[in-house]
Amino acid sequence: MRKDAGVQAPFAFTASARNRYHKLELRALAYALNGTFLGSEPFDADFFYCETQTPRTKFGGGANRGTKWTLFGHSWQEHFRCYLPSLVGRELVFYDLYVVDRDGDCEGKAQDGDTRCLYPVPVLMKTLRDEDGNKPNRNGKSNNFDENVFSRRFSLFDATTAVPFDDGLDNPGELAGPTYVRYLVEAIVHVEVRNEKPSRIYTPHVELKFRERGLLKVGEDRKMREDKVEFYCYYYMDSSEFWRICDALFFVLLSLSGMCWIYYYSNWQAENYGGDVTSGFPQDEYMRVPASRDEFREMRGGTTTKRRRR
Repeated sequence: MRKDAGVQAPFAFTASARNRYHKLELRALAYALNGTFLGSEPFDADFFYCETQTPRTKFGGGANRGTKWTLFGHSWQEHFRCYLPSLVGRELVFYDLYVVDRDGDCEGKAQDGDTRCLYPVPVLMKTLRDEDGNKPNRNGKSNNFDENVFSRRFSLFDATTAVPFDDGLDNPGELAGPTYVRYLVEAIVHVEVRNEKPSRIYTPHVELKFRERGLLKVGEDRKMREDKVEFYCYYYMDSSEFWRICDALFFVLLSLSGMCWIYYYSNWQAENYGGDVTSGFPQDEYMRVPASRDEFREMRGGTTTKRRRR
């Protein structure tokens, strides 16, 4: 899934590049809770879905947030504050996310002069639980990425569906009001560049992490009314092959350096001590052990000292 090479559009870092696109375009098909199609819209500032109250509006999200992360190769990270009570009463919208592929070959591309193809973007829910209660998308150090479960449709927040049945109501089966709000706290857009064709990308994928809070606590505790939401966009390339080459080059250079050191040290040794070398160390006259008494006398300069007899 992460190595899907279905997107055919070439990209470049600048708009002046010929036959290249310098922006990553995402579009979403929006659906209501009952499945009604609401239309298609660009999806860029939508990640900044929540705002804060005045006078702290500059710390919140909203449509005025920048979209520099859509520039190709421009990794970006940003965070904002979300006022959770503002999510209650807002319409629950589900999105199907697509990347715009202007060079793709899709059915109906030439209709109405539209030259765009929409290629589906997989979504990884970090907090997803399977039937056994496990989290296959946690992706810790011991997790296998092959076990990840991707999905398509998602919502940015949900303050509508967490409505339990209340047996105390007059009408049996009547639903009470929502008790929890589920909201996005972290979004990561991954865009990997293909090694064999640096102007092409693999299909982007999005990681989403959600959190739940009880509306009762949100209403009573002021500290629970706001939360931090983080957004990241990463453009990167698989560098494992590059580092393997660097490791091999390092050991080659290290071996050559060792050989050069041995060669120059041998030359220096020969120039300073000639051929009188033992085990790599110069043999000094004062360090040599005499083999006989006559040799010892020669080393002493030919003089001897006689002891007096008592």
